[in-house]
Amino acid sequence: MRTVPCDPDGIHRAVLNILSNALDAVEDRPTPKVGMQVLLEPEGNWVKVIVVDNGAGIPDDKAEDIFKPFVSTKGARGTGLGLPVSRKILREHGGDIVVQSIPDKGSKFTLRIPMKSAFTGDSLSSTGMHPMVKPPEV
Repeated sequence: MRTVPCDPDGIHRAVLNILSNALDAVEDRPTPKVGMQVLLEPEGNWVKVIVVDNGAGIPDDKAEDIFKPFVSTKGARGTGLGLPVSRKILREHGGDIVVQSIPDKGSKFTLRIPMKSAFTGDSLSSTGMHPMVKPPEV
């Protein structure tokens, strides 16, 4: 078993937000489904946390807007800060969040976390650093 070098509270917050959004997305579906998978990419350089749901999905022209502050589809129930904050946390780790979605079918959010610091090549847990780097191309 390998340890993911990260701020566990920050990553917990980001994953919890994505899962909470997925549960909200399936709330009115006749057969709601939310799934989560955590895996180490084959080269061992990245951890992926994948959250899928069969909610209403996100139209293509709104996919990037959901990561902007104060954009929410939840009305008074949402602040529009969860996804921007989650993306900020992942990017501070040198990773990112990407979304794939099909309207009326559901969404897939992939959180990628590097296993090493982009600055030193050392484990983040040994340096205590949380670097600000350009997100990887996915």
